[in-house]
Amino acid sequence: MALFKLTIEGIDRTMQVEQRLISLSMTDKRGTEADELSITLSDHDAALPFPTKGNEIRLWLAMPDTGDMIDKGTFTIDQPEHSGTPDQLQIRAKSADFKSSLKVKRSDSYHQHKLGEIAQTVAKRHDLVLAIDAAVAAMMIDHIDQHRESDINLLTRLCDDHDLMCTIKAGRLIIKPIGNSQAPSGVALGQVNITRQSGDSHRYSRADRTSDYDETTASYHDESSGKTKHISVKDGKSKPLDSLPNDKAHVLTKPAKSKKEAVTKAKASDNKKARQVASFDLTLAVARPDIIADSPATVRGFRPYIDDHQWIVIEVTHDLSGSGYSTGIKCEAGI
Repeated sequence: MALFKLTIEGIDRTMQVEQRLISLSMTDKRGTEADELSITLSDHDAALPFPTKGNEIRLWLAMPDTGDMIDKGTFTIDQPEHSGTPDQLQIRAKSADFKSSLKVKRSDSYHQHKLGEIAQTVAKRHDLVLAIDAAVAAMMIDHIDQHRESDINLLTRLCDDHDLMCTIKAGRLIIKPIGNSQAPSGVALGQVNITRQSGDSHRYSRADRTSDYDETTASYHDESSGKTKHISVKDGKSKPLDSLPNDKAHVLTKPAKSKKEAVTKAKASDNKKARQVASFDLTLAVARPDIIADSPATVRGFRPYIDDHQWIVIEVTHDLSGSGYSTGIKCEAGI
């Protein structure tokens, strides 16, 4: 049973690659980091042509139990390299969804626009299909300036301020709450359930959140009084402050334009730090190419302090080599 299928510029090259394959690794990342593909082939007989930078590779990975092929997307060859001895050809490619046009710096300004309207403008400009959560699309953005900034940076900044995920997969610009179980196609994602028996090795770590801070504070200019005011957020709840807080507070240095914006940014920062309290990495004994980044996950059979978390998958790596076929996942704690 074939463990993968691969095309280069639309031509099926599975058999040729399979005969020379030393290793294949594909990493699926959450957010605006491009997915990566790395392939190492034997060139012992000097028969392989040097790959053309910019050529497109499309990859499918098989489910080990059924053989069903899971489409892992299209990649653009970014960095081919030949090395020896032994003679090998390395092909490194990045997700073709992240077009160079997305990184072109431009200047614009959006006043009293909904987030969905801004995202739709960007999507149309780069021939992408917008997939956005309805409640997120309706969020009103009072004002945001784009000054010599790329469209992808603008969207990332907007999403960071509102604790949202922005990514581009399969020709879709996806904006949604982090961990809300929506696949790149826009359909619902199933929960990833993992037991101790599924794992080959794992690593768990936890930081004591209270050792660093116990609240997040943002400032804003109050037009009615002409003064700078402060908002504190703790455990998702906000309250006004008369002055800057104690040393146990995480202070956002850039002032917000309004009280509403200050609360939004403080809550987003507080949520982000809450998710980073615990991390869990796991190498699965049996490959799972169906798991994708931002999937919610539950684990069972490890330790109570690990099992009790609701996890979010932030990165997935699929490895195929002479050592076997495996999937590694990195998770952060859910809110």
